[in-house]
Amino acid sequence: MVTQLNKVSVNHQVQLNGYSGSTLVYHNPIWVYNIYLRHQNSLIKGLEAGLGFYDIFKAKYKYVQLFNGDYPALQGNTRELVFKL
Repeated sequence: MVTQLNKVSVNHQVQLNGYSGSTLVYHNPIWVYNIYLRHQNSLIKGLEAGLGFYDIFKAKYKYVQLFNGDYPALQGNTRELVFKL
């Protein structure tokens, strides 16, 4: 009989957004921090639970184009809390 141990992992991500496009359009630099906690084999073998918190510092970032498309930057997501089971 093989038993699986409970596994807990923490993943985090830091992004710095600044310049964009072939003409290097300047956007104010913004730090975006995300964190996600995952627990495997919780309560039932094979069950996975996760809790994520995105844009913790409420950076209000924008998606900028990596090419000159003559469109303004698109508004990014706001602070977000995610639970997965």
